[in-house]
Amino acid sequence: MFKKTIVSNFFYQASYQVLLVILPLATVPIISKALGPSGIGIYNYVSSIVAYFVLVAGLGLSNYGVREIAVVRDNRYERSKMFWELQFFNLFFSGFTFIVYIIFSFFSSNSTLYIIQSLTIIGTIFDISWFFGGVEDFKLITIRNFIIKLASFLAIVLLIHSKSDLYIYFLIQSVSNLLSEMSLWVSIKKYIDWVPVTAREVYSHLKNALEFFIAKVAMTLYQNLTKTILGIMTSMSVVGYYSNSLTLVILSGSIINALNTVMIPRMSNLMNKKEDTIKILEKTIHFQLFVTIMTSFAIISISNSLVPWFFGVKFLEIRKIIPLLTPMLVFQSLQMSIAAQYLIPMNKMKGYNISVLFGAIASIISNIILIPVFQIYGAVVGITIGYMVICFLRISELVKTTNFRFNLISIFKYTISGIIAYYFVYFSTFGMKSTIITTALQGTIFVSVYMVFTYMIKCNPVFDFLKRR
Repeated sequence: MFKKTIVSNFFYQASYQVLLVILPLATVPIISKALGPSGIGIYNYVSSIVAYFVLVAGLGLSNYGVREIAVVRDNRYERSKMFWELQFFNLFFSGFTFIVYIIFSFFSSNSTLYIIQSLTIIGTIFDISWFFGGVEDFKLITIRNFIIKLASFLAIVLLIHSKSDLYIYFLIQSVSNLLSEMSLWVSIKKYIDWVPVTAREVYSHLKNALEFFIAKVAMTLYQNLTKTILGIMTSMSVVGYYSNSLTLVILSGSIINALNTVMIPRMSNLMNKKEDTIKILEKTIHFQLFVTIMTSFAIISISNSLVPWFFGVKFLEIRKIIPLLTPMLVFQSLQMSIAAQYLIPMNKMKGYNISVLFGAIASIISNIILIPVFQIYGAVVGITIGYMVICFLRISELVKTTNFRFNLISIFKYTISGIIAYYFVYFSTFGMKSTIITTALQGTIFVSVYMVFTYMIKCNPVFDFLKRR
């Protein structure tokens, strides 16, 4: 049942990530122009608060559950038993968190928005995507997400037109999230049977789940506290500028991060069978570096022409912010790759947790010091420092405990190729108006130059792969 290939799983995940890139190309301009910087800021500020409750509700199950199911997936009884243990575990923490959240909502400003977002907390109760990740049924997850996201997209296009539609936007996002989580239950009978479990068996997962939870706490604080601090110390408009800048950078790296999603169960299963994984790891990580370095320089190349027509004239300020965030993309993708393809499958949770904890501390301290003085620029520096710390600590763990080695010459060649492609775009399109055609032309030129130049200097993994076919 589970003879799924990395390529097919990556295809399903990557196709969904492509959708997550394509849809915002239509929705982000609509939302940004309708809600404005302050509306975008309010949504992201409230969402950052809600994320803390979602964190407690999930209690690290998203990664821990995938790993545990992957290990027992070939035995139906053990698979079923593990599912019910983890689901009752999830039900307890999600239910308790929901009660606390509702109490919090009634005593908060913007209580209506928080109550609407309570649907997101309810969604964690029904979230069993970790199970389907563990059995590597990414096709089902992808189809579900496609349908829900397309419905959400249509609702945004039809219903979001002005600042007064902020509540509707909150409702669309919350309902789509809830429906997405509930829809997987239709197919669960194919994989499991009802197996009674004891409270002791459910409770037995607490210690291991907490290991993942510690990292999730640090990462959630790290990713969301910046928006929270910006909202407290500056204004909702500044939060809006920062959020849209970050959204563009994160969207750009979402396709390559799809590989990390499919690699957790595959690497866990290979580790369980004592198979060598370092060769796979070297290939996937260097391919990701090839793509993320290219993407980072591509963003810098097109950002000036992209912002005015994509986000609207109210967001011109972020033309200065986006290029400063691009190094974060490389560090973020690399640290995620090491975690998903090595630390989690090898159960090296101490190194996993320490890296996130120190990264979060570095980011939070930087934000507290820099945001009051430099505002949004302080936030950019803070989040970049955090990802750098996480990345370097995980690299250190990987290199010390395996024979994995980075090909520094290839990485240097990727960087030089990115710089050359950037300047080629800059001089060939200098003075052109900010239009979608200009941006498309710049993107095409950049990718073409980057691909050709990396081929010429013999460091293009795409062409190497095609040669071997």
